[in-house]
Amino acid sequence: MNTLNKRSYKLKSPKLKFICPLCTSNREMKYQKCLSALNYVQIVLLTLVTTYFAFSAIGAKAILSFFMYWMVFEMVNKFLYRRELPCPHCGFDATWYKRDVKIAKKKVEEFWEKQAVTKPVMTNPSSSSENLSQPSQTTA
Repeated sequence: MNTLNKRSYKLKSPKLKFICPLCTSNREMKYQKCLSALNYVQIVLLTLVTTYFAFSAIGAKAILSFFMYWMVFEMVNKFLYRRELPCPHCGFDATWYKRDVKIAKKKVEEFWEKQAVTKPVMTNPSSSSENLSQPSQTTA
């Protein structure tokens, strides 16, 4: 049985479910590529509150805060989506694969090199326990 297909957690309401094309693990994403209807409602509510409090200072120009909030929401959503897109099991990123296959391959290789460095290498357990049982010799 492939251990990559087992998940230790599930998202409550995933926006997208798919299988990683490289390692065939089941993937779920919380964020989607575009803003949802709820995000637009939040932007409108923020604009109304900003307009209410800033109207006395800058007048009707406060309504233009809608575009500022829209830009911030788009940037944050795009950042969260792109951060979630690479596979946590194999490092495959579909956006890089779509742009340039060579760079995508390099990124996957870097992911595996990084994994090899971060995972501790297991030595012979009997030799490490012998080293722990021997008292250290220090000279004064």
